[in-house]
Amino acid sequence: MGFGLPKYARLYLRRDIEELFARGKSVGSKPLKCYFLPVVDAPNSKLMVSVPKKLFKRAVDRNLLKRRMREAFRLNRELLGDGVYSVGLIYTKPHIAAYSEIENSVKILLTQIVQRG
Repeated sequence: MGFGLPKYARLYLRRDIEELFARGKSVGSKPLKCYFLPVVDAPNSKLMVSVPKKLFKRAVDRNLLKRRMREAFRLNRELLGDGVYSVGLIYTKPHIAAYSEIENSVKILLTQIVQRG
């Protein structure tokens, strides 16, 4: 598997996102909250990231955090093993966290997904 995060690895369809929040399970590790749903008919896992405008008014800050979350997922997605999931990461802390903190949180969440999945 390459290191890119192409469009087919992104969760962007409204029906898929609604299904994720309606039927998915959630786990948390500050500063992130993660919703996940096992998928049987997809070839690979899909990711959606979200940073609330309520917490960060400036788009520059939201985009920075989304880039950090995508990068952390991209580098650590092998922790999911052979499982295929729809994953939604939501940033919950009202301050901008360092990349290392976000990456540690993503690692914890991905291992929790595999355990609970």
